[in-house]
Amino acid sequence: MPIPPMTIDIAPAGLPRPQPRRWEYPVAWNMPTAPGTEGIRLASFSTMRAYADRDSLLRMCIDKRVDEICGMGWDVVPTTDAVQKLQSKTYRDDFNARRAQFLKLFTRPDPEYFSYHTWLKALLEDHFVIDAISIYLAPRLDGDASKTVFGSGIAGLMLLDGATIRPMLDLSGSRPTPPNVAYQQYIWGVPRVDMMDALTQDEMDALFPDAAVAAKFRGDQLLYLPLHKRTNTPYGFSHVEKSLVPTGIDMNKQKYVLGYYTEGNTPNSWVTIGNVDTPQQARQWQDSLDAMIGDIGNRHQVFVLPHGSSAIETKPNIFRDEYDSTNREVTFGIFGLTAMEMGFLPVGKSGGLTGGSGMSNTQASGKVRTATKPLVMSLKRNIFDMFIQQICGQEDMQWQWEGLLSPDDEQAQQTEDISFVSAGIRTRDEVRRERGWTPFNLPMTEEPTVTTGAAVQSLVGTPPTAGVGPGGDTMTSDQRSTSNENTLENQVKPAAGVPGAVAPGAPASAAKKPAGKPAAQAPDKSVPAKAKMLSELDALHKHVLGGQDVDVFQPATLPSGIVKFIGENLNSTTTAFQLATEQIERMDDREYTQAAYDTALALATSGRGLKAATQIKRALIKGCEGMEITSEMRHDLNDIATSLSTAANPLAILQGLDRYYAILRSE
Repeated sequence: MPIPPMTIDIAPAGLPRPQPRRWEYPVAWNMPTAPGTEGIRLASFSTMRAYADRDSLLRMCIDKRVDEICGMGWDVVPTTDAVQKLQSKTYRDDFNARRAQFLKLFTRPDPEYFSYHTWLKALLEDHFVIDAISIYLAPRLDGDASKTVFGSGIAGLMLLDGATIRPMLDLSGSRPTPPNVAYQQYIWGVPRVDMMDALTQDEMDALFPDAAVAAKFRGDQLLYLPLHKRTNTPYGFSHVEKSLVPTGIDMNKQKYVLGYYTEGNTPNSWVTIGNVDTPQQARQWQDSLDAMIGDIGNRHQVFVLPHGSSAIETKPNIFRDEYDSTNREVTFGIFGLTAMEMGFLPVGKSGGLTGGSGMSNTQASGKVRTATKPLVMSLKRNIFDMFIQQICGQEDMQWQWEGLLSPDDEQAQQTEDISFVSAGIRTRDEVRRERGWTPFNLPMTEEPTVTTGAAVQSLVGTPPTAGVGPGGDTMTSDQRSTSNENTLENQVKPAAGVPGAVAPGAPASAAKKPAGKPAAQAPDKSVPAKAKMLSELDALHKHVLGGQDVDVFQPATLPSGIVKFIGENLNSTTTAFQLATEQIERMDDREYTQAAYDTALALATSGRGLKAATQIKRALIKGCEGMEITSEMRHDLNDIATSLSTAANPLAILQGLDRYYAILRSE
């Protein structure tokens, strides 16, 4: 009878039966052993680093991917749930102050590296070569936690050589939980430092209620992040380890070619001597020739052969064959690259000699989707968001990469957003929150609407006509526009939208008026609403002059964007009220309001710089259609567009638009 099976492992306390182990780890795993030498890797860490340094093709692939990610912009922004809170000036100021702490830290996360980019390059090198990113949460040497970011006690994110880190295991094959040792650093083959897994702030408080003990353990934490995890090993699986075979073939081929030019595998010439019948006679002639011509004979390898001998080449010198391209493309595929991106085409031609830009752009777009985006999102979740939200406790903040979408994808996204909003499938505010922009928080933007021609109808309750508010009053362009901040970038860098801008989906501009003539206005149905807003603006002016807080002022028809604009420019009260008055008075001027909206849109999508200036200038010139644009006027428009693209705050933006209005309605 066979022995009946029975469990060997002991059941944990409170459970009826033993728990399974994660994997069949080698016996005595936690005994001193140098990292990567346990026999479960294809190659040691030192071998993988040597391959990455010696093979030129492999180095090209690593550098391409590293430079691509280092070239991406980044920011610390609010989470989706926190975006709406930014409407409050108090919360926005607090958010900006907290954000500044992270920006200062990430400008130089590790003092060993000169900048964030050099630090990120070293981090990505360890990912692609050995897949063992190791970040030590370094404490302040003086132990003063009050001088660290959010009192976390962490002074920097110190990069360690991942090849020196060996993960420990508990009985189940899992990573030991704090305060147990989870990692050991081996230097010269000996474990020197014990470290535990990184703790969140809540875990830290629960495990170490004593502040002194907590401070001690704060300096023992390590983020060990092999991003390609598998169930049968605690180590990662790097791109270099995946490409050992094609890289080995390429390195041997390069060694072969190098040997051809340094040593040579066949003589340069053969000399057949007459009347030489034995090897001894051939050797005598060889020695005689060498003696006569000295070192030259040896250097050029001139050999004497017996009469009738012949040479047969058994291994031709082939420097390139069809397999070279196949082997090279295997390496490219492992790194998520293509031959076109690396400048190669089949048969060894340069990518610059043929091929179109369309093919190259298509390949680049695919690369962003299939290679870059998954990697940078892993870095965001496992390093940056982990540090910001869980370790520092700022759960309303997150890391954001810029430029993840290719231009074609961005255009497709905008087209989809417009179609969904126009069909009433989604609201404008839903789209803006997902795109990382400040929602309008207006009745017509919080509700689903259907756009039919020039009309926008609500699907909630009694559908109001286009431009008509719930109370029956005509909605102003302010109430359909962006608030003072459009994008997350502009929320935290106080310079953004334009009070008085026309909202997306508003009717197109009327026909342009003749040059030098003020625009002929249609019958003004908005006079009652305009009069009410001007009256409320005057009441707000008296409210401010009386020394009362702007935040307690409750407007009825005055747009909240204008109230916020006044509150943020109390140091320039007279100018702010004058500009706000002009915005209300110009609300039915189609050319001006369209230019104001286009300016806000350019600042929202392009930030500050040449791209925004170009878009704004195009919008300003478009508003002057029908006018004779002289060289002097063109120069003024260019100057206004430049000032708008570099404006530091909404006050400067409105002052620039005021200059534009003077040109637009000049005689």
